[in-house]
Amino acid sequence: MVSPEGAAQGLGARSAQQQSPAMMAAVEQMPPEYSDLKLTKLSAKITPQGGAFNFDIPVVLEPRSPRPRRRALASLTPESRTPRLPRL
Repeated sequence: MVSPEGAAQGLGARSAQQQSPAMMAAVEQMPPEYSDLKLTKLSAKITPQGGAFNFDIPVVLEPRSPRPRRRALASLTPESRTPRLPRL
């Protein structure tokens, strides 16, 4: 999962009791057949010794370009904060 700013969201961010704004807005880049536990056909037998489990996944992940940041409300002028109503 990748945040709108382009930062990968690791295990800590994914399993936190309170999700950060970056994690809440994160997007999964892997197709569901690899990222969804209900859909994947990938498996590994885990022994007491543990170890690395490398899977050959035929997917090209393109790095996300960061989304432009929104201007802070404090930097806006009072006129730009006021909604304009159409004239009748």
